[in-house]
This record gives sequence, C-alpha cells and structure tokens, in this order.
Amino acid sequence: MANPTSNVDFCTLGMFIIDEIEFAPPKPPVKDIVGGAGSYSALGARIFSPSPESRSVGWFVDCGSDFPDELRDYIASWDSGALIRETPDRLTTRGWNGYGENEHRGTYSRRRSRRRI
Repeated sequence: MANPTSNVDFCTLGMFIIDEIEFAPPKPPVKDIVGGAGSYSALGARIFSPSPESRSVGWFVDCGSDFPDELRDYIASWDSGALIRETPDRLTTRGWNGYGENEHRGTYSRRRSRRRI
C-alpha cells in the first residue's frame, strides 16, 4: 500500500490490534474490529489529509497468518501510507474488550502465537 520512498508527513509507531468486543446479554459480540493506538492516530491524521495527501500518513500493520481479507480491504480504503508487514509464521495481535453491568469495562490484549506451551 505504501511506497517506502514517498514523503511522510505523519507517522505513528503505535500498535495495530484486531479487537473483539463483548457486551452484556442480549447484545451480541462484534469481532474483527480495527483497534490499537496506532490505528486511531493514523485515522485521525487521515481525516485531516484528503487524497492524495492521505498517502503521507504513515503507520504499520503487522499481518499474521489469520489476518482477515475484509480488514485488508478496509485499510486500503483509507488510501493511507500504511506499511503492511506480512508475518505468516505468527498470528495477528488481538485484543478483547468486555462490557458488563453498568458498562463496566474489562480489557485484555495479547500477541497470539501458534506455539503451544
């Protein structure tokens, strides 16, 4: 998506995470949601950078072997300077957000590995 020799006006080193969000019943969970500070800072910079300047918004997306094609298309639609790094020997970093009674929130984030311990 990004040309490494292009001009970069903004770059975030924050993480890209795929979130799963669970709510108190009866609301169903949502999965494969773009998350992480890197994603949201890139989105903020992208909002103020219309195309073709949007390609000067640099950020990293580490894609494991389980990376959903739908998210690749979604990220491409931003027309940003995302540097997609393929890492097929591991799974994508994912996070979990849970909302219980009175919208009490719990979180968990981990880099998933195929190795069993």
